Amino acid sequence: MNTLMLANSIFQVNLPPELGGGVANYNYMFSLNNLVRPNEYVVPANLANKEVLVVGEVWSANNMNNKTSANSIDITWNNYANSHRFYGPSRSYTANKKIPVKAKIKFGAINSNKIRFSSYQTGSHNAQRGWNTSDCNLQCRGNLTFYYN
Repeated sequence: MNTLMLANSIFQVNLPPELGGGVANYNYMFSLNNLVRPNEYVVPANLANKEVLVVGEVWSANNMNNKTSANSIDITWNNYANSHRFYGPSRSYTANKKIPVKAKIKFGAINSNKIRFSSYQTGSHNAQRGWNTSDCNLQCRGNLTFYYN
């Protein structure tokens, strides 16, 4: 996917076929790099109530192979009341294998202008169920770019 910044600060993005193809113009762009679970990140206030194109990659920093519990890679906001899943749930992750992200996300209100890079664990008799559990061994990472009007 290519992005071109035009002279009047418009970001022109070639959309992949899974997002409708063609070219889209966006007024705003920001990147969050070196995301680490379960940290919170401040985002621009004007991101709220927008449909946002999110592109980039996510991955696990370590190998994970669980027999009964699966984990996903997500972003969450408003104390986990809202979320968008980028990958999973999966019981197996290969260390540093990049998983491409191409998604349109409809954000509502975003409390305190913060989003969290998160993982959801499905749980089992040996593993807690829930968001960013203390026994989650998925060390997810990410680099994401957000485009919106």
